[in-house]
Parts: sequence; structure tokens; C-alpha cells
Amino acid sequence: MGKFVCKICKGDNVQIRAWINANTHEYQDDSILDDTDTWCEDCEDHKGLEIEKTIKPKKESEFDKKNFN
Repeated sequence: MGKFVCKICKGDNVQIRAWINANTHEYQDDSILDDTDTWCEDCEDHKGLEIEKTIKPKKESEFDKKNFN
């Protein structure tokens, strides 16, 4: 699975809302019910997240190796 990025700027400097035990400071759970549960440090706003789309480079064929190298 890819990493989360901002829906607007596509940056990965993003955060999600989490529940922390007030007495022990231990992580309990997190929640992304809507865009207000997310934060982009670069946009400084609740814009929502998406999974980063990665494009795999085209594999060089034997034809390319023989004719263009």
C-alpha cells in the first residue's frame, strides 16, 4: 500500500486525528471519518488524504537495449 498524501498539494507532510489515553498517554485508536480528521502541514488546512499514486517505470525491452544503447 502507498503512503497517504494531501488531496490538494499531494505532499506527505500530513497528520490524522488519534485518540490518546489522557492518563497514560498511550495511543488508543485513530479516526478518519471525514476531512476534518486530517491535517496538511503544507496547506495548513483540513483538506483530506488520499493514497499516493505511484507510476512504475516502463521496463526496458531487449529491442530498446539493442537499438538505442
